[in-house]
Amino acid sequence: MSFAFFHSSRRLASVLITCLSLLAGCTVGPDFQRPTLSSAAGYTAGSVPTFDAGAASSQRLHKGAAVPDNWWQLFHSQKLNDLVAEALSANPDLQSMQSALKQAQENTRVAQAAFLPTAQLAFSPSRQRVANGISSTLNSGSTLFNLHTAGVSVGYSLDVFGLNRRQYESQQAEEEVQRDLFQAARITLVTTLVTAVVQSAALQDQIRETRALLLLDQQQLDLMNRQVKLGSLPELTALNQQTIVEQTRLALVGAQKQLQQQNDQINALLGNFPNKKIVLPTSLTDLSLPQDLPLSLPSVLVRQRPDILAAEAMLHASSAQVGVAVASRLPQLMITADAGQMSSVLGNLFNSANTFWALAGGVVQPVFDGGALLHRQRAAEAGFAQSKAQYRAAVLNAFANVADTLHALDYDAQAVTSQERIVQTAKSSLDSARRQVVLGDISPYDVLAVEQVYRQSLLGLIQVKANRLADSAALFQALGGGWRDRAHTVT
Repeated sequence: MSFAFFHSSRRLASVLITCLSLLAGCTVGPDFQRPTLSSAAGYTAGSVPTFDAGAASSQRLHKGAAVPDNWWQLFHSQKLNDLVAEALSANPDLQSMQSALKQAQENTRVAQAAFLPTAQLAFSPSRQRVANGISSTLNSGSTLFNLHTAGVSVGYSLDVFGLNRRQYESQQAEEEVQRDLFQAARITLVTTLVTAVVQSAALQDQIRETRALLLLDQQQLDLMNRQVKLGSLPELTALNQQTIVEQTRLALVGAQKQLQQQNDQINALLGNFPNKKIVLPTSLTDLSLPQDLPLSLPSVLVRQRPDILAAEAMLHASSAQVGVAVASRLPQLMITADAGQMSSVLGNLFNSANTFWALAGGVVQPVFDGGALLHRQRAAEAGFAQSKAQYRAAVLNAFANVADTLHALDYDAQAVTSQERIVQTAKSSLDSARRQVVLGDISPYDVLAVEQVYRQSLLGLIQVKANRLADSAALFQALGGGWRDRAHTVT
């Protein structure tokens, strides 16, 4: 390729760059302002719950403390930690969200490319024939000839009113939306898995206690049947006890069904088929209650909850789209440049005499489009107003979510304390009954009845403890899950 061709191309590029430097554009449309939180924002109307601070198993709430990274490790279960790690690496829903983030990142790079000129290289050989009655374009006068053209075309859209900048700004915000949604999905996955593991452990405890209760019910029924045969007890009483036995057996079957379904859900969260054997905690005693719970400040909550951040990013994207719509109604400026070589003889293609070049500029101003651009701008403005309302709704929902969880933990603490007292009372009654039966003061039938009450109280304690563990996980989720401490991004 000749020096003349390169010289022409460089000259055109210099002219183009000079034009770009002389044209400094503005950016139309609203500049995004991050929403501010009302000073009246709070979690509870009164004082923050203390979680039954007088109880031995109380939890302490630390206002302003950061949400721990890997907060599930506070349950002190290696089995749970392993399950969470497996879910984070293999859950298909999370992988889908990660791919959506990757797609958004690539689209951002596409939008960024609009800031740069486009350049195309072309080579076009052809053989042509002109009509005999028309003079040939060649000096030879021949009507049949070859034509070889090689060149470069450069184009640039002058972003005078910020159309490309607003579009890029909008796409950056869309990427942030996907990043926040990915993090929200991650937090939801972990919380759902922790809750499912807690319920699985609780169901295993309930099944053991229900089996023990069923054995007591059956023993009582057998004793009643013997008394019926001896004529010392009405048959109706034994029939009533038979109903109780069947009800307990039904409760056992129901718990077994729930356990199987819970384990199937856990496998799905791990990205496994339901026939995969997994290692799970077998009792609530395998899980520790987190003793120290954080409570983020309201101003911090809106900066760390990914659903709020996603709503904010969507608001940003909607704001930028208003600018795109406004800029679309204004003149669009283009600069194009072409340079190359043209010859009828391939060997002479790059001779300096065969060089051509062209530099052109253009302006396009929409004049009549049936009102499409005007209504597109109004639609963008309405979308911006919608995003404002959605952001406010996201903030209100987040604060309500935290408040609900705080109240739930407070009631859970009270329920555990009350249920523990019931268990202690029932155990004392059972111990007393066992001593009395040895002394002959009461019958074995009475001891069985007291032990049934005790077993029922244990079932109640299992449930309230499971609720407290699950609500503890829910608080970490409500506060944003601590994901800002981790670098879970896609590049």
